[in-house]
Amino acid sequence: MDYYMRLGGVRNFVAKMRKNNKPEDEKWLQRDFSSCVLQNDDECRFEGAHENVWSQMMFFCGMDERCNEKNGAWALSRAMENVDKYYSVVGVLEELDLSLEVFEAYIPRVFAGARETYLKNKETMVSINKNQEKPNIPEEVKQLVRDEMGNEVRFYEFCKQRLHRQAKFAKLVVT
Repeated sequence: MDYYMRLGGVRNFVAKMRKNNKPEDEKWLQRDFSSCVLQNDDECRFEGAHENVWSQMMFFCGMDERCNEKNGAWALSRAMENVDKYYSVVGVLEELDLSLEVFEAYIPRVFAGARETYLKNKETMVSINKNQEKPNIPEEVKQLVRDEMGNEVRFYEFCKQRLHRQAKFAKLVVT
């Protein structure tokens, strides 16, 4: 369920991308996320979802067929193993400042000055794709989504905790 795709200026672009070149019907455009989740609509489900669902865990898992299992325990284990084995740093957008700080500490040759550049342009960058019509979602609905995406959430929390450990370590090394 994507409110961004339902915004006026984006609708026609979405229709063209879907190659039907017609705006979505009003019923689809007016749907709200909370109702969609509470009614267990396919568009708002992660389990059994269509193949275009983006999954960070699946991306980090690799090319093994078991990585395609949405929310799979094996995929979670492999993704966490791969992050530890092959990635110096994995940032989280929710904590972009901290991510850039750790990138600079761990990979200074590539990221030196990245945080400073970001902070100088933060106001402009933060508003570029901001959805002004994003609704407030009740905690009950958020929890249902978290429960359905259990291993995906665990993977995100794993990456976030790892980033925090790296930030703590980088500060110890620098001082």
